[in-house]
Amino acid sequence: MGIAWLGSAEGFVFYNIHIPVSTTMALYIFLFLSFAFWKERNFTLLPILLTMVIFIQVTVLIQKKRISSANELVVMQKFKETTIIHRKGRFAELIKSKDSMNSTELYLTNYLATNQVKRIQLQPMGLKLIPCGDVNYLLITKDFDFTDLSVPSPHIILSNSPKINLDRMIGHFQPKMIIADGSNMRYLIKIWENTCKARGVELYITGDSGAYVHS
Repeated sequence: MGIAWLGSAEGFVFYNIHIPVSTTMALYIFLFLSFAFWKERNFTLLPILLTMVIFIQVTVLIQKKRISSANELVVMQKFKETTIIHRKGRFAELIKSKDSMNSTELYLTNYLATNQVKRIQLQPMGLKLIPCGDVNYLLITKDFDFTDLSVPSPHIILSNSPKINLDRMIGHFQPKMIIADGSNMRYLIKIWENTCKARGVELYITGDSGAYVHS
């Protein structure tokens, strides 16, 4: 009864904690060796214990540096929805077809927790240029007059089933890649597949290949 109550008590449940696999393994080994040292008083284990402590500290520092220096764009796969994250360190811009996020979106909360995101800014859907590293991403959600827009060889993200002439758009922008997320109608994706194949442009479909990640 007491154990069941303890396990169900919200105050004893920890959320949004992410530990890298390497650190987790090192912690388990450290705890095992610590118990062995305490039980056997075997001082030959001390150098190994100290090495494990240093290894854990190094992995934590590497993880912090990796997160703080990251410049990453993720196009999530979600049926009939758009979720795009542009993360710089612990700050993330979030573009969603829904204008809010909630705790039930585990795929999103897990990503934010894993990457220790501290600040989130919601961005509206619509035509948007997203620079990420040496690549420019052009988000297109509806048809527009693109003849006056000059973006050299971007990666194009198609969202919300835009009624576009993709052949003309490819001729204008000369994109290196086109990404179609889960918010697009399947019949349109099929048309885009044929157009991209004829034009020799790579088409990445999140519904087939999963989330698109550029880091």
